[in-house]
Amino acid sequence: MFSKIFRKIKFVLLLLLSCLIFLNLSTSVLALGITPAKVELPYQPGSIHDVNLLIINNDGKDMAITFVAKGELANYLSFPNNTIRLRNGESYSLPVRITIPSGLSPGEHFAYVGPLQVAENSQEGISAVVSVLAKISVQVPYPEKYAEVELETKDIAIGDTEHFKVIVKNKGSKLINSITGKVTVCDSKDCTDIQTTSEKDLQPSSNIELFADWKPQKVGTYTAKATVYYDEKTAESTNKTFRVGDIDLDILDVKPTTLFSNEISTIGIVVKSNWNSPLNIYSEINLYDKNKLIASGGSKPEKLNAWETKEIQAYLDLKGVQPGNYSGIVSVYFENRTKEKKVIFEVLPQRAAGVNLTFEGALPTLLLLAIILIIILILRKKQRRENE
Repeated sequence: MFSKIFRKIKFVLLLLLSCLIFLNLSTSVLALGITPAKVELPYQPGSIHDVNLLIINNDGKDMAITFVAKGELANYLSFPNNTIRLRNGESYSLPVRITIPSGLSPGEHFAYVGPLQVAENSQEGISAVVSVLAKISVQVPYPEKYAEVELETKDIAIGDTEHFKVIVKNKGSKLINSITGKVTVCDSKDCTDIQTTSEKDLQPSSNIELFADWKPQKVGTYTAKATVYYDEKTAESTNKTFRVGDIDLDILDVKPTTLFSNEISTIGIVVKSNWNSPLNIYSEINLYDKNKLIASGGSKPEKLNAWETKEIQAYLDLKGVQPGNYSGIVSVYFENRTKEKKVIFEVLPQRAAGVNLTFEGALPTLLLLAIILIIILILRKKQRRENE
């Protein structure tokens, strides 16, 4: 009995230490930002437009920045070209003036403008490090009736209804009188057409929305494409992929399966969510010798995001386990459900001293952190009670 409790205590302590290491090594993902990310301007040759772009330093440190422009319309932009120092957390309003040139062909024309982070200590002077740019777009109308189509989808749960939104943009110079359409939904075998709502009188440089509803009968990954019919013309969207999920996950891989005797081994469990919301998960690994449990371990509780594929770290105490091949069951618990995978583990002889991860000499730490064992045991007991 004492050896079993001691094994659990060692397992919990290893989990705690791994969490502390992770917290020490992890850093926030910060960046230099710009808003708005896109500015759309009407095509009026010779007109002048003033735009203010807000530059935000969320990089976690002070930095020097200058400003650049790229793209077809870059020569028609004017803005300060000096280098400024932007402190962490500060923002700067960049004034940009654009003069719309004449003679542009029908379609979209654009320029990119924004800050360029520079390395202040470069031996060769200023050198580019990171850039984030806003897009300034000018849409020149087509002389005839011309529409562009966008399709919006979202991942849903089985039993819910997919609400398709079809955005129709009049990119021509003439009124579009009548608009209708369909959304074609395909899985790996079949396709289904769903009629959209209809609209009329779409003015130039304006948008309108069509809608279609569809209720899937099975989980899986689907593709959808919108086709719009307007005044004896046709326009199509690009293909969009969306997923219909259930509260489920898959265990894709368990590695390594070759372990060493008398060590606490780290084992990666690769899991994939099939659900469109986060899942709270944790794992257990049980090792058997002819149906007799000889070792057990698991992972700390973690969050698996919607549709995410993630490797979680589990730990298995092999103290006293002799070399040989053993059957194992890897269990992942989530939302009162369990997914299992059978694995054959090969246990090799203990490695040389200094390589293994045993906990001899860790008693002072054990006395301080043994309370963590209670938390894990409560969690497992609660899970078993909910599954009954």
